[in-house]
Amino acid sequence: RIVPAAVVLNAAIVHAVLHWTWRTDDLAYAYLWNVVTLALPCVVWVWIDRRWIIGDELDKARGLGWHRVAPVIAAGLLGIWTWASAFDRSLTEIHPGLTWLAWGSVVIAVLATAWDPHTRRMPFFLYLIGLVGVALGAIQLAQLGWTRFERHQTLLWTGVSFTAAYSIFTSYLWSRRRGLLAVASLCRMPVRGEDHLRDLLWLVPANTLLVIGVLVGATFVDFTFAEQGWRLATGKAALLQVVSLGLLAHGEKWSRLQRGALVVGALAAVIWAWAWLPHTLSFTHLDRVVAGLLALVVCVGLYGVGLSKLLRRENEWTAAALAVTPTLVSLVAAGIVLVLALEVTQFLDTRLVVMSAWASLTMIGVFAGLVVMAMIAALVPGRDPFNLSERGRTAYVYAAEGLLGLLFAHARLTMPWLFQGFLDQYWPLIIMAIAFAGVGASEIFRRQQRRVLYEPFERSAALLPLLPVLGFWVAGSEVHYSWIMVVVGGLYGTLAIMRQSFGYSMLAALAANGGLWYLLGITDGFAITEHPQLWLIPPAVCVLIASQLNRNRLTPEQLTTIRYLTSSVIYVSSTADIFLRGVREAPWLPLVLGGLSILGMLLGIALRVRAFLFLGATFLVIALGSIIKYAAVDLEQTWIWAVTGIVTGVLIIALFAVFEKKRNEILAVVDDLRKWEG
Repeated sequence: RIVPAAVVLNAAIVHAVLHWTWRTDDLAYAYLWNVVTLALPCVVWVWIDRRWIIGDELDKARGLGWHRVAPVIAAGLLGIWTWASAFDRSLTEIHPGLTWLAWGSVVIAVLATAWDPHTRRMPFFLYLIGLVGVALGAIQLAQLGWTRFERHQTLLWTGVSFTAAYSIFTSYLWSRRRGLLAVASLCRMPVRGEDHLRDLLWLVPANTLLVIGVLVGATFVDFTFAEQGWRLATGKAALLQVVSLGLLAHGEKWSRLQRGALVVGALAAVIWAWAWLPHTLSFTHLDRVVAGLLALVVCVGLYGVGLSKLLRRENEWTAAALAVTPTLVSLVAAGIVLVLALEVTQFLDTRLVVMSAWASLTMIGVFAGLVVMAMIAALVPGRDPFNLSERGRTAYVYAAEGLLGLLFAHARLTMPWLFQGFLDQYWPLIIMAIAFAGVGASEIFRRQQRRVLYEPFERSAALLPLLPVLGFWVAGSEVHYSWIMVVVGGLYGTLAIMRQSFGYSMLAALAANGGLWYLLGITDGFAITEHPQLWLIPPAVCVLIASQLNRNRLTPEQLTTIRYLTSSVIYVSSTADIFLRGVREAPWLPLVLGGLSILGMLLGIALRVRAFLFLGATFLVIALGSIIKYAAVDLEQTWIWAVTGIVTGVLIIALFAVFEKKRNEILAVVDDLRKWEG
């Protein structure tokens, strides 16, 4: 019986209003009054229904009562009106006051259904009506004409601002949901306790979508609005969405929402930072990338260190901040890679990096701040977002060193004038000074048993010499390459002595010989094909000395192999020098080979090493043979062949005679010789 009465009442009221206001031909006017007359009487219908329920069985009230259907129809009509108004500006200008009366009537109608025990979707419909109100406010404000922007721009700005406010408002109501339920009970609304709270869980994803919409809209404003004040306003609205998500997590241990709120805070900080820049800059413009990177770095510092200091205690929010920090660190790393990639690309194309002075200085500050944060994470207990072990925390020190290197690379690309003069001419020596300082620092920290510091410092100092060694061929300097290699050899030699390391010994030898090779290569008449012994004897001697000093770390077979190979290189290269130049042109070369052979034999006897003795004796014979050949052939003194043969025969006979006479003594010497090292 209520439905026919409601329909008749609705038609009568609309007809009366149109007749009294003389607007019978105004369809828009009639449309809005239909919404009003559908919605407002719902208060009466709910009251009648409640009275009927009290007087009869509750089950009879189930079904589609008019007080449940009318608000839905009215809300749908109002939604259609709002959608049409967004595209047809004339609709907004017709009856703004009546539009808000219709909206208020729908709100009252939906609120009235709260007294119906069988209506469980009242909060959801009220939320949707609120969104319709946000849309109406944005549309009508865009029609006022009090800004110099286009209607669609004003609509975008007001829509973002109103949506941000609505998100915070509804999230605040969610945070006070238990108190609101208590108020509803005082107003004699049927409340189902915890079941009612579970029915409200849809608000969390709904407001999350609103927050995402605000971030997207604020980003669009940053790229389209020329007025900085409007861009800053939407940037602040985006920042306030942290409050919205934070209120959604209020009162419950919802760690995902807390982490989401902090992530939204970081993204909103990027959007707000972009609001300070001209809207004409592209997404990949260096200034815009740097501004976003700065915002992310500030968030990393705030979440990783600052939040725990502000709250003064460990709680769910500080735990969420530490959980979010690794993700933000990854974004910061990606931003740094993007900045440097753009800088290198521009520098290679035009030899000039297009970047504002503030952006260049900001990047230096970003690198410096990240270095400080990395060292704090490595050294301060409880500040490691990844919870690494002591050995694992050395990664932060490596990262800090790498960031310092990237800082200098950035400065070199964007401020080349800083690297002129002394820095440009003597940069290899500066790098080597840093490497020596790193070695000294590593030794100090080693004595203090601070592994998180001494290990990265030592290894980085060992790698730094690669920059001047390899970079010399790319960026020249006033320092002679041989001197660079000597200094590098000195560094590795220092490390070899400090650590008793065979590897560092080999690197020191390689560096020193590399300097010698470079000097020989640029000097006329000293090529490897002309004087191989000058190229091969020094590295062979270095390897031989290193193996002797580290013989306790080598197996006997390895040590023997190294001794034979290095000694062979020494003697063969000296012999090759004789054959390449000839004794006629360089009569001293056989004397050099003979001297080396005698020195090797003496070392073999002193150190009791068979390899030195045998190879020395063998090549001493070769040296003497080359001298005899030179005298007999080149000097045409053929009698020397006869004398040499006679002397050789006499020596062989004498050797056999001594062996027969001193057989036991010689065999004892041979047995003792077998006991020598290989």
